[in-house]
Amino acid sequence: MARYRASLVAPGPVDEVFDYLADFANAAKWDPGIVRARKTTRGPVRVGTAFEIVSAFFGREVPLRYEVTALEPGRLVVFEGEGASVRSVDTLTFAAAPGGGTKLTYDAVLTGKGVLRVFDPALQLAFWWLGRQALAGLARALAKPPRTRRAARGGTAARRRGRRARAA
Repeated sequence: MARYRASLVAPGPVDEVFDYLADFANAAKWDPGIVRARKTTRGPVRVGTAFEIVSAFFGREVPLRYEVTALEPGRLVVFEGEGASVRSVDTLTFAAAPGGGTKLTYDAVLTGKGVLRVFDPALQLAFWWLGRQALAGLARALAKPPRTRRAARGGTAARRRGRRARAA
């Protein structure tokens, strides 16, 4: 088992940061280890929403199917992914940061399947390096104005904007 856990403070309100990250298809925009990412279910992101992610790992493309297994808008989203050789659980927690912005904690656990479990110690070192690269890309993406990031369709911020537009 390999684990990478890190936190950062992103500019912007919790609901905007949450909406962007709850749509795991956006991961290809900030994680250099992801070759492709797409949402495979229709509608807003909710428990059961599925994503197809293709990661680059040791020079190979590794397809993974992720699903949202827990979702508390503005607070928590958990993605569980599985491929032929690995299983992944990514837990993202969100909170208002003192002084403004959003404190994001990203906790990812990667477990080799079958004979790959023997390589878990080496996997930890590689996963730590990949996690640092992803965190740096995430910090760069979250520093951009929300319009250039594109929040998840149907998420918390989109619902609020819709309510404000109807009220006007």
